Formats: sequence, C-alpha cells, structure tokens
Amino acid sequence: MKKLLWLLAAIIVSGIIIFPAFAAGPTIDEQNRIQFTAADQETTVSFRIDYIVWASFTSSEIVTTNVMNLEDGAGTEIFKMMATTGQLGPIVIPMGGIVVTGLKAEDLTKGYITVYGKRR
Repeated sequence: MKKLLWLLAAIIVSGIIIFPAFAAGPTIDEQNRIQFTAADQETTVSFRIDYIVWASFTSSEIVTTNVMNLEDGAGTEIFKMMATTGQLGPIVIPMGGIVVTGLKAEDLTKGYITVYGKRR
C-alpha cells in the first residue's frame, strides 16, 4: 500500500511539473501583450492590436521562406508575411489599433510573434 501511495504521489508531482510545458494557448501578459511561440496557438480574448513583432529566438531563427500568419477568431486573416533574406532581425508591423475577438497563429514556422495592444 505504501508503494502505491508513493507511486501515485510521484505521478501527481510529475504531472504538475510537466503539464505546463504543453500549454496549448499563447502567453497573455499584463493585458497588453500576447505572445505566440508555435503554430495553431489561439486565444478567444477581445484585443486591440497596436503592433506586431516577429522575432527570432535561440533555436528558432527566422530565415528566408519562413511564414507567419495571424487570424482572428472567425478565421479571417489579420496579417500574413514571408521572411526574405533582408528580414533576419525583428520585424515590427504597425496595425493601427484594429480590434479582434480571438487571435490565432495559423502559421508560424520559426520565431515568436508578440502582439502588443490592449485587452478589451
């Protein structure tokens, strides 16, 4: 019985430690930033988009032909871009304060997408 309790405790603790690494949604920080780190991450929040930054990170460097595509909750394309040779640094895209309900990184081959604005 004691071994069974230890095994159960080990499984629960492992689940608590490992489970957050498999988060399906993007990071929403301070209600003014949403960060997508993988394709198909999505959120249902209503958000005013001021600008988008697509940037490389360690082991996820944006190179020629990499694609990023953001859609709203209805599946309407908000912004799509393919990297070219001259775009290897962070790419900043002004969006002028458009309001969306829901946001999804439909395509994101490399890098992270950070959306700045205000949660509504």
